[in-house]
Amino acid sequence: MVLVCEKCGGSVTDCRSPFGGLGGISFNVQQLLNTVVGQGTTLSERVLFHLRLPRLLVALFAGASLAASGLLLQGVVRNPLAGPEIIGITSGAGLGAVFVLVILPNAPVEAVPIAAFIGAFVAFGCVYLAAWQGGVSPARLALVGIAVSAFCAAGTNLLVAIAKLRVAQALVWLVGSTYARTWDQLWRLLPWFLILLPLAWLISRWLDLMALGEDLPLLKT
Repeated sequence: MVLVCEKCGGSVTDCRSPFGGLGGISFNVQQLLNTVVGQGTTLSERVLFHLRLPRLLVALFAGASLAASGLLLQGVVRNPLAGPEIIGITSGAGLGAVFVLVILPNAPVEAVPIAAFIGAFVAFGCVYLAAWQGGVSPARLALVGIAVSAFCAAGTNLLVAIAKLRVAQALVWLVGSTYARTWDQLWRLLPWFLILLPLAWLISRWLDLMALGEDLPLLKT
């Protein structure tokens, strides 16, 4: 269901009806197929191509990317239970993003994902260095990661507490949402997906070798 205005001429998201025509709208399968082939109404085309389709594709590509990154992470740390929230990546990314949203509110939109990437990289680097003792065991990596995650989460909570009017924006970014995603966000995501996902597939064999452990002699053919 999508909130739209009936019998209005402007954009679906900002149009107004003198009769207060604000409500839900639904399409059957035939109407949906007609819209896809270009035989739908103006309203159905706006709802499908400007509201629903960008959100659907962003969710699809983002979900596939998250699944692939989780698999890579488990292969690198040789722990099938490892996740980005356990070894500090999630909390580090959240801290970096919230820092920009709260401390640098006038920064461009592109600065938020860059700050999140830097925060995740620094947090995982700290976890890896702290867990290194002539090698990294999965158990030690998880324990250190939980500690670093707690530290980053505390920093995020502190920034959210002092954010006042910007707290809603920070919380939405932390939780994640496909609400109001547009084609612009999809085009920003798509190049990374098309480049990095095939690259992940190419290095999958090396991940299988790493899963055997560091103490087992390996012969690569």
